[in-house]
Amino acid sequence: MFSKSSNKDLSKEQAEKLKALKEGATGSDLAAGKTALERQQTASVPAKIEPKSETTTIASDARMAGDITGVSHLVVKGQIEGNITGTDVVLAKGCQHKGDISAKSIEIEGNLEGNITADRVTLLQSAVVQGNINYNSLAMESGSTVVGQLIKQSH
Repeated sequence: MFSKSSNKDLSKEQAEKLKALKEGATGSDLAAGKTALERQQTASVPAKIEPKSETTTIASDARMAGDITGVSHLVVKGQIEGNITGTDVVLAKGCQHKGDISAKSIEIEGNLEGNITADRVTLLQSAVVQGNINYNSLAMESGSTVVGQLIKQSH
């Protein structure tokens, strides 16, 4: 009922595709008409890794005193006393911070005693801010607390 065909019964093109598949070619390689040498050369070139900005994290058991400046992405889980200047700042849940923060974007889930100056401010449900917030865009979840003034920046 079924007959097993041999490679002799295949066309030259079909035989080459079968051989290429056995050598590890993918369907996209075959569709692109890549030869075995082209597949080998492509496979040996590593994918380009895009550089990402580094994240600085202050651990939950850490206590720091002093100003932090020039960080692109900072996540604070512990306790800090001092001013922060950076690009993106996150005060995680349980964080205790005393000092002012100036950044492009700030997300707060912990406690801050100080003033904020930022383009974008996000206060999550457990956020407590005691100080003024200077912002361009402000998002506050229900349950977040601000004891201070909200000051919309003008552009």
